[in-house]
Amino acid sequence: MFRRVLLVSSVAAPLAPGAALAHPGAHDAGGLAQGLAHALGSADHLMALVALGLAAAPVGLLAWQRRAARRDARRARR
Repeated sequence: MFRRVLLVSSVAAPLAPGAALAHPGAHDAGGLAQGLAHALGSADHLMALVALGLAAAPVGLLAWQRRAARRDARRARR
């Protein structure tokens, strides 16, 4: 199911480039510095970054815990 969704979205995304314009009317491409300042300086982007970090933190913590458990199991066998 996931592969089908991935395939459909990867084919459909280039066919709808207008959907990527999140800020209509602001089509000024000011370069990398302006893009980074916009992404890190606006409240909606900061909230999205924080939400993503909070959602990803448990996944990373679980990976670290599993890695530590495997390491401890290998040390115990020695």
